Amino acid sequence: AAMAIIRELEPTPRRFYCGALGIETANRARVALLIRTATRLGEHEWEYGVGGGITWDSEPAKELAEVRLKLQALGG
Repeated sequence: AAMAIIRELEPTPRRFYCGALGIETANRARVALLIRTATRLGEHEWEYGVGGGITWDSEPAKELAEVRLKLQALGG
């Protein structure tokens, strides 16, 4: 149900922001958790998703500060 609501509210898919990415070779699989993953889209274009868990008592200024803190991982 939550995914259906997200599809209605968000204009584009979330892509590689959350989830897992893995590779299987022979009889072994390796999987990594994707959180705040940078994805190269073109020669000079990258996508880097950040966000937060907004709740009824969230404070907008603190939420924005958290997003800015997460962006610092890229030097931004």
